[in-house]
Amino acid sequence: MIHDRVSTFLGRSSRDNSLLTLESPNPTHRNDFVIAARGYVASGEVKSIERYQQAVNDFDGFLVSLENSAAGRGLAANWVPTRSYFLLKDHHTVVGVARLRTKLTPAMALDGGHIGYDIVPCYRNLGYGTQLLRLTLLQAQALGLATVILTVELSNIGSIKIIERNGGRLSNEYVRPSCNARMRRYLIDTSHRQPFS
Repeated sequence: MIHDRVSTFLGRSSRDNSLLTLESPNPTHRNDFVIAARGYVASGEVKSIERYQQAVNDFDGFLVSLENSAAGRGLAANWVPTRSYFLLKDHHTVVGVARLRTKLTPAMALDGGHIGYDIVPCYRNLGYGTQLLRLTLLQAQALGLATVILTVELSNIGSIKIIERNGGRLSNEYVRPSCNARMRRYLIDTSHRQPFS
């Protein structure tokens, strides 16, 4: 099981000054993450259901799948290891999830990128997405990534603002062939990031 805590990556919510921590998933998060997973699933968003239904049904199995993904075990073809992190408010309430890939395939460098993230629906539009990405960028920096790539649908204005608030520079726009969605590709430099910047 994954048990390490990324306790050095702390922040404060701009809305209510709550303490925010980025932590690797572990069994102590069971109750709080199941509540968050139910919120994701209840949203009806297909991607959220695909990502989090297992956590509602079998949290231990969900943790094992995250550990396997981080270690690169049992990956689908053309996929790479992915580390997951929970954004915790005041050490227990799960308000978001980030996924970080330290290596990319050529296809992922063009469409997919190093970091993906989402906020539990009831915590959206409260500034947590900006903090989640900021803390994940610090983790990327600690893992040796000087520049990260993020991709986002052009229609996802909220995520575009989050990326740009964190120093995202637009690299290009393109159309994702699998779904014909208009996309943006951003680059973010991590080399000068400070924990409370």
